[in-house]
Amino acid sequence: DYPRSLQDDLVRFDALKWSWTTFAFESVVPIMEKQGTVMINFPVYSDFHDYKYGVYKPGPNAKKLYDHVAVAIGHGKDFVLALNSWGVFWGDKGTFRLHK
Repeated sequence: DYPRSLQDDLVRFDALKWSWTTFAFESVVPIMEKQGTVMINFPVYSDFHDYKYGVYKPGPNAKKLYDHVAVAIGHGKDFVLALNSWGVFWGDKGTFRLHK
């Protein structure tokens, strides 16, 4: 399980435990292991809006659109699990796995 609580499709985090960083796998994971959650800033590419499941990595023809913020709530060997602000009907129930 990931350190996340869903109640009526609202996510509640302890605001005192928030940290902020630009996404870099090597820096996000140690913060998460110490605090549990971390806000991440990462680039959104043109194919990100179509994400449904799996580990997201921009395709070879994807173009950078803008920078975006999400909350990293867990991690695996080669990805960070993050909660997006686009609602539970986007991605994998509102979450996505961002390749390291």
